[in-house]
Amino acid sequence: DGMGSELEVGGMAARRNEVDNSDYNLMLEHNAVPQEYDFGSVIDITGDTATVRWDGGGMEEVPTTDLAPAEVDIMSGRIDIGRCMFCGLCMEACPFESFFMTNEYDGMSGYSREDLWYDADRTRVLPSVHQERVDAELVKRAEKEQKKRAKAKARAEA
Repeated sequence: DGMGSELEVGGMAARRNEVDNSDYNLMLEHNAVPQEYDFGSVIDITGDTATVRWDGGGMEEVPTTDLAPAEVDIMSGRIDIGRCMFCGLCMEACPFESFFMTNEYDGMSGYSREDLWYDADRTRVLPSVHQERVDAELVKRAEKEQKKRAKAKARAEA
């Protein structure tokens, strides 16, 4: 999956739901972005089936192919912009769709410290809305990884 972790009992899981955010306008809406994923705790994994307790309530047996591992830190989703140095290291360490840094600084001010706490619904990527930017970022990351591997291979052969 490329996310750097695996489903495990006691861990968190995410499943894409049927929400379509293609018409959602981040600049004009005044409510939270509808979540494109359902999150929950993995209770058991038997064969190709996982038992998940969903955060929205209820338990369900789900094929593991329908699930992706979810990071506990990202589940809380809070980023304190007041302490952020915009280095991008957190973005590189987290699964791609957990959040996405851009050059847009709209709304990065407030009257209190709490105004600078960005919850998951303010940071999550909406691939349907940002597809062009997402594709460009993926190409950039892939090229960087290829260069890194080529250097490592050259060093190993030398």
